[in-house]
Parts: sequence; C-alpha cells; structure tokens
Amino acid sequence: MPFYRDRIYPHLVRNLGDSCPSREIRGRIVPLAEGKVLEIGVGPGVNFVHYDPARVTKVHALEPNPGMIRLADQQRRRTKLEIEFLDLPGVRIPLGNGSVGASESPARSAGSAGITFDFVRPSCHS
Repeated sequence: MPFYRDRIYPHLVRNLGDSCPSREIRGRIVPLAEGKVLEIGVGPGVNFVHYDPARVTKVHALEPNPGMIRLADQQRRRTKLEIEFLDLPGVRIPLGNGSVGASESPARSAGSAGITFDFVRPSCHS
C-alpha cells in the first residue's frame, strides 16, 4: 500500500479535493489568519496560496504522508510564506501553548466558519 498511499492518493486528493466551491471557501477563510499558523493535515498544500504573507509570519504544516508533502512543497514555492513541514504525530507537535495564532484543518475549515457547501453557489470557471 505504500505506493498507493505515497504516489496515487496525493494526486487524487489534489485533483478531487480542490473543487471550485472549496476554493471559494478557502479564499474567504484562509486570508483571515494572522501570526503563526498551525495547519493540521496540510495535504497537497492548496491553502498556501490563500494565506496573506503580510498577516501570517509562519505556517507550521503538519502532514504525515510523504506524497502529500512533496505536492505541498511545490505549492510552498509559489508563495512568499515561511512554511515548516512537521512530519510527526499531532500529539508530538513541538509548539507551546499559545505559540500559534490560528490552527486550521482543511477538512473542517468550512464547518468551523459556519459555512456549508449546501449554500455555496460560486460561478467558477477554472
């Protein structure tokens, strides 16, 4: 399964998990982050381009999948953000209490902001 997990799955997530409605929601939520950010489950790094480098000083990107980290690193190069990849279990995050200003999980970002996909009707053409 390592081949599927490291080579196939990351591309499926990148291509299927970054739909137009998801990009619309990211475009509204992620730019609001400021200071140091802990992004849990960074996946292929699709949020990176939405962070405002004038507001975010550093992104700690937690991702255990090596294939996802490879894709996320490509996205990191498209930004001016300082991004540190953390390849470890969440319970071992080397950050003290209160050391980050925001914690973001892409899988839960829509729900945490009170936005649901049922009511989003963007007109994206990409």
